[in-house]
Amino acid sequence: AANAALQIRYLAERGHTRIAMGMTDREYPLTGVRLGFAQEAARRLGLPPLERFVVPRPRQAGTAAVETFLAAHSDVTALAAFDDDIALRALTALRDLGLRVPEDVAVIGFDETEYGSLSTPALTTVHIDAEILGRIAARNALGIDPGALSPPPGRIVARASA
Repeated sequence: AANAALQIRYLAERGHTRIAMGMTDREYPLTGVRLGFAQEAARRLGLPPLERFVVPRPRQAGTAAVETFLAAHSDVTALAAFDDDIALRALTALRDLGLRVPEDVAVIGFDETEYGSLSTPALTTVHIDAEILGRIAARNALGIDPGALSPPPGRIVARASA
């Protein structure tokens, strides 16, 4: 919950009030949960509900989707992506459309993959300890007490995109 809220809080602290949530076109168990936590964070910060849209593959489809979305939601100034992959697709689409990141639209990812540090501009993202979260989930699924395992809080990896 707190990790999903990090993205929204980070953007709000930088003055963004109209934030969109870039989502995958596949439904994962965490898709709805993450979106719900992000929406709750926006509500608690006094922001309007997050607009949700999909950034599909391949590149041309992603660019077309971002162009269509921004044409219908011209007040959106920031994109919080479900993961770094979607954030990087959004960065590429924005660049293809001639928009500047973060000046025109800020972008923040989630999961801190290596590729985010290699993009231009480098991707601001949320770092989580996925290994510990996976161990806890596996133990819970097997009915084993997770014991002393507890994930450290997520943190923002601030780079140039937001």
